[in-house]
Amino acid sequence: AQQRSIAPKRYDSRIAPAHFDYIQKAMQAVVEKGTGWRARIADIAVCGKTGTVENSDKKEHAVFIGYAPADRPQIAVSVYVESAGFGGNVAAAIAGLVMEKYLRGATASLRMENYVRKIAQPPPPKPPKPTPSPLPATEWYPLDTLSL
Repeated sequence: AQQRSIAPKRYDSRIAPAHFDYIQKAMQAVVEKGTGWRARIADIAVCGKTGTVENSDKKEHAVFIGYAPADRPQIAVSVYVESAGFGGNVAAAIAGLVMEKYLRGATASLRMENYVRKIAQPPPPKPPKPTPSPLPATEWYPLDTLSL
């Protein structure tokens, strides 16, 4: 597959670079030591942030945003997986695999690929609820026939 390059546009955010350095270090720590560890790529510094989105009465949505390499980003991803639970689980794993495939042309972690495949499988259908058996017939007697 042919890769194309898009020249980034630069915008002046008017935020001091020192603030970006702090945020980048925090995002790198999320992947190296925290909830985004499943997005790690061997020998490449990855920055990211996990998230979990409430979903009323259902399982939460999983979110991960990140980029790599940390020092000269070549790829940025945002992964949102509906009803997949905590963001550090499947969303971070998917993001790590996508970034690694882009940067290296292949993924090296069969274990992580299998983890994503397992999580991505739809749950087995729930068995149908058993139909309640009808209650036994109750005999009714007219009140005037009962001796009280």
